[in-house]
Amino acid sequence: RMATLVVDNGAYSVKAGLLPPNPPPSNPKYTDPLLPFSPVVLPNCTAKSRAEKKFFVADGLSSAVDLSALYLRRPHERGYVVNWDLEQEVWERMCHRDVLSVKPSETSILVSEPLLSPNELKDNP
Repeated sequence: RMATLVVDNGAYSVKAGLLPPNPPPSNPKYTDPLLPFSPVVLPNCTAKSRAEKKFFVADGLSSAVDLSALYLRRPHERGYVVNWDLEQEVWERMCHRDVLSVKPSETSILVSEPLLSPNELKDNP
């Protein structure tokens, strides 16, 4: 069996967790006894700082010194993904070894999507 990456790709935040291939029946380190993994919540955005001359992705925003000088970019408009390149940057951070440590060749993915999502927005150009 493969590990499964479960992703709720919300417009404001990405909620994700890595389900191991053979989850143990219960583990005290998990936050919810009904979930066999520990989910993470990341801001679904990138930011550029005018003051610090830095670029932040997802949870990297927490290291920004001057939040008022940030220019935020979000990959969603009205609840739908419209900027797939920006979404890719957020997902790359989510899969990084510092966050979920996803190994793509050993992982399947399950992604939620809005109900009645238009087909034009589902395709990655």
